[in-house]
Amino acid sequence: MREPFRLEELVADSVGKFRLMGITGHTGNPTAVPVVQLAAESSGALEVEGNLRLVERALTNLIDNARSQGRGSAPVTVSLSVREGPA
Repeated sequence: MREPFRLEELVADSVGKFRLMGITGHTGNPTAVPVVQLAAESSGALEVEGNLRLVERALTNLIDNARSQGRGSAPVTVSLSVREGPA
């Protein structure tokens, strides 16, 4: 179902889920650098229209795949930026 939603909030929430799960790295050290971090927040609201559940699932899958296929305990950095032109 298509609906408007704020993409920057979805990205922050998705990254937050991994943080809440206590995922810190392959070492299991709770004081280690988080494996998933948000690099930068957008400067304003970024409203898009689409299927929120499917976009959230795709984003979560991308983050999880990057975590599992990444090098050792290197963090996964998620960023969001706005560019001019059609999406």
